[in-house]
Amino acid sequence: MAEGDLSPFGDGYKGSVSVSLTPGESRMGVFLPEPLVNDHRTNLRADLDTAYDNRPSDICRVLGDTVLFDRVYRDAPFSADWLSRAAKGQGASDTLYTDGEILALRIVNSVSVLWESVCRVLLSCENNNLLEYSLYTQSRLPETIQSLMAITRTASINHLGQWQTLVRTHLDIDTLRQRANDLLGDDLLSVTLVQCAHYGY
Repeated sequence: MAEGDLSPFGDGYKGSVSVSLTPGESRMGVFLPEPLVNDHRTNLRADLDTAYDNRPSDICRVLGDTVLFDRVYRDAPFSADWLSRAAKGQGASDTLYTDGEILALRIVNSVSVLWESVCRVLLSCENNNLLEYSLYTQSRLPETIQSLMAITRTASINHLGQWQTLVRTHLDIDTLRQRANDLLGDDLLSVTLVQCAHYGY
């Protein structure tokens, strides 16, 4: 399991992604705070349930103070045959090595998309007041940075070799600047508040 920070959406909120590899029935799911999912002002449950691929999760249930949205995978590369081959590692056949690589890439991509999909739903929530910022960087802002920084990108523009990226988030400017510094380092040039806005679907 891997834990993620959801504090921009509620004090102390955290979520987690779980991966269970069982030959023939592997699962990937996301655990979210129950108060966040069932907030009467937002009614996010349906949107979070279908955020990954616009289809309902295979399992959606309350577990203590969290809600689990779980997906079951039975076809390749999660089938019993494929997982068994991949688990053997690289033997005399290059096929075994390739099977393991494909499985690893599929897991990484699925987990990343699952978490980013959740963040996008939360960031687009109708009753959340978002701030809009310009991030100036030396290179284009990576797609993967969005979920790590709890931001959603709205536009990217190249100005004479420098990138201006418009983003929306709940974070105040000092917190956003600190996160951007931590993740981007010397690539970050500046962070500027554009406006306060109220965004809906």
